[in-house]
Amino acid sequence: MMKKKRAAEEKEHLEDIATNKKILEVVNKLADRFDIQEKRVEDLSRKMEENSSLITWKRREDLSKEDKMARELLWPKIKEARDQKKRAYFRGPFGFIENVQIFP
Repeated sequence: MMKKKRAAEEKEHLEDIATNKKILEVVNKLADRFDIQEKRVEDLSRKMEENSSLITWKRREDLSKEDKMARELLWPKIKEARDQKKRAYFRGPFGFIENVQIFP
C-alpha cells in the first residue's frame, strides 16, 4: 500500500517536473524573442541616429538656387501666418497658408 502511494507521488512529481520544464522552455523562448526584438530596436534607433544628419543634409541640398530664393521671398508671409496660429508650410519652392498657395 505504501509502495503504491509512494509510486503515485513520484509519478505525480515527475509529471510536475516535466510540465515545469515545458513551461520553462516556453518562457525561455519568449525571453529570447524579446531580447532579439530589443536588440533590433536598439540597432534601428542607432542607425537612424547615425544617418539622421545625412538625411537632413540631403534634404537641404535638394532645393535649387531659384527654389531657395522663392522660399526666401515667401518666408515673411509664412512667418506672419504662423504668428497668427494659422497652418503655414512650404512644399518645395511653394508656400501654403491654410492649404491655399501663396505668391510673393
